[in-house]
Amino acid sequence: MNRKKTLFVYILLIVISLFFAFPVIWIFVTSFKLPVDATNFWSMTIPPRFDNYIKAWKNSGFAQAFVNTLVIAVVTVLISLVAGFLMAYAIKRSPIGKKVKSFFFGGVYSMRIIPEMVFLIPLFILYQQTKLYDTKIGMIFAFQVLTLPYCIMLLCNFIGDIPEDLEWAARLDGCREGQMMSRVVLPLAMPGIVTSGILAFITVWTSLMFPLTLAYSRAQTIAVSISVFKGYGSFNWPVMAAAAMIVTIPQIILFAFCNKYLISGYTMGAVKE
Repeated sequence: MNRKKTLFVYILLIVISLFFAFPVIWIFVTSFKLPVDATNFWSMTIPPRFDNYIKAWKNSGFAQAFVNTLVIAVVTVLISLVAGFLMAYAIKRSPIGKKVKSFFFGGVYSMRIIPEMVFLIPLFILYQQTKLYDTKIGMIFAFQVLTLPYCIMLLCNFIGDIPEDLEWAARLDGCREGQMMSRVVLPLAMPGIVTSGILAFITVWTSLMFPLTLAYSRAQTIAVSISVFKGYGSFNWPVMAAAAMIVTIPQIILFAFCNKYLISGYTMGAVKE
C-alpha cells in the first residue's frame, strides 16, 4: 500500500511538473522552427533552424540590452544584499524596543507590497530633473525600491534563526565585530543571502514596468527589447522564442550553481524543536 501511495505521488508530481514546464518546452521547440510552423506544436522544421538564435542576438539592440540588464541586475543585487544584510542584522540584534523594530519592519513590508505603478510617476519626474533618466545608475537606484525591502524581509528571518549565543561566544574568544560577522554570521546566513540574491536577480531580470518607464535606449533591458521583435502587422514567433530562451539561460545557470544554497535557504526555519 505504501508503494502504491509513493508511486501515485511521484506520478502526480511528474504530471504537475510537466504542466508547468509545458510553456517552456513549447517555446524551446518553437525556437527551432520556421514562422509557418510556429503555431503548430507538433509540426517540426527539418532541419532545425539554429539561425533563429543568431537572428535574435543580432536583432536591433538585443545584445546591448542583454549586457545592460546583466550589469544592472548584478550591481542591484550586490547593493541590496550588502545594505539588506546590515539592516536586517540591525533590526534583529539592535537593543531598541520591539515596538520600534515592529514599526520599522512594517515600513519595509509596506514598501514591498505597494504596487510598482505608485513609484513610476514620481521617479520619472525626479529622473527627468536629475538627468538619471535612461541611465544604468538610475535603473540600479530605481530597482532598490523592489529588491532592498525584499532582501531585508528575507534576511531578517534567516538572521533571526542564528543563535545569538554563537556571536557572544565569538566575542569572548577575542573576535572583533568585523571578524565575528565574517566568521560566524555570514557563513551561517549564506543560504539566506544566496536565496535573497537569486530572487532579487530574477526580479530585476524579468521586470518590465520600471525599464519601460525609466529607460529608452542607453539603459534598455531585455524585457523591453523583446517587445520590439514584432514586425509591421506580423510576429516572427521563432525568433522571439529564441530570444526568450536566451533570456532564460542565465536564470537556469544561476539556479544550477546555487541549488544547494537555495534549497537550504527555502527550508531554513521550517523545522523547529
